[in-house]
Amino acid sequence: MQINLYYHPQTDPLSLLDPQTNLVVAAKYLKKTMASTPDPVLGVGRYHNWGDHQRAVWYGNRVWQVYRNLAQLKIN
Repeated sequence: MQINLYYHPQTDPLSLLDPQTNLVVAAKYLKKTMASTPDPVLGVGRYHNWGDHQRAVWYGNRVWQVYRNLAQLKIN
């Protein structure tokens, strides 16, 4: 997951190269964005852009569409 260091500075930014650390930091932020609204599309979209509502909804819809596409795949 991507962490924008400008908006989310880290004490040790290089630690984000460790996949586990990266996922923990990103998951904490995603939890915050999801808790900010009852709308899951907007919550996911705020991970990308908190300030621009339309852009957040656009991004959230794109992420949910990818999720739906992946959920429809059948693994044999």
